[in-house]
Amino acid sequence: MKPLSVGNVVSAGLRIYRDNFKKYYKLAFIGALWSWLPIYGWAKFYAMQGSISRLAYGEITEKPETVKDANRYVKGRMWSFLGAALLVFLRLLLAYIGGAIILAIALFAVFFISNILPEQIALLVTTVLGIAGFVVFFSFLIRLLASFFVSELPLAIEDDTNATKAIRRSQELSKGYVVNLVLILITASVVSFPLWGIVFALQMVPQLIDPADLALPASVFTLLSYIINTITSALIIPFWQSIKAVVYCDLRVRREGMGIDLGK
Repeated sequence: MKPLSVGNVVSAGLRIYRDNFKKYYKLAFIGALWSWLPIYGWAKFYAMQGSISRLAYGEITEKPETVKDANRYVKGRMWSFLGAALLVFLRLLLAYIGGAIILAIALFAVFFISNILPEQIALLVTTVLGIAGFVVFFSFLIRLLASFFVSELPLAIEDDTNATKAIRRSQELSKGYVVNLVLILITASVVSFPLWGIVFALQMVPQLIDPADLALPASVFTLLSYIINTITSALIIPFWQSIKAVVYCDLRVRREGMGIDLGK
C-alpha cells in the first residue's frame, strides 16, 4: 500500500489505456457519437466516460468487471454525471468571470498609478504587476480545475452519492495534493502530446478539402466531418479516464489508506 509518484501515475494510466484500448475505445466512440445529441446525448456521453473509469478502477483494484456490468451501474446515474459536469463548468465559469473582474480592476489601478510615476518606472511597475496578475489568475484556475479532476469517479465507484456529493468528494480527496494533481495534468498532457497531434491532424483534414472536389453534397461532407471527429476524439478519452482512475485510487490511498498496492 504505497502512494505513487507523478511519473508512476501517468505510467500506470498509460499501461491501463494500452492494455484495454479496444474495450475502452469502443465505449469512448459510442459516447462520442451520443455527444452530438443535446442533453440526453450529453448525459450518455458522460456516463460512458464513467464506465471507462469504473472499468479502469476495477483493473487497478484487481476486481475487473465486464463492460455490461459497468454500464448497468452507471446507467442509473446518467443524469448525475451530466449534473456534475454542468456544476463543474458553472463553477469554473464563475471563477473565470470573478477572476477576470478582479484582474481588470487591478490593471485599472496599475494604469492609474502609472500616470503619477515617471515613465520608465511606470512601465516597469505595469509590466511586473501585469505578469504577476496573469500568473496568479492562471494558477488559480488550474488549481481549481485540478480539485475537480476526479469529480465523476465517486459517481462511477461509490454508493450513495450524487452530483453535488461527487464534486465535494473530489475536492476533499484532492485537498493538500492539488500541486501533485497539477503536475500530473502537465505530465500527462506532455506525454499525450503525440496522440493529441494525431487527433488534431486528422480533424483538420476535412477543413483542407473542398466538398466540390469530392462531388459530395455539403450535408454528406459535414456528416463525414462529424464521423472523423468522433473517431479521433475517442482516441484520447480513454487515456484521460484511465489517468483519472489511477489518480482517484492514489488519492484514496493517501487520504484513507485504502488497501491497494498501486506500485505493483
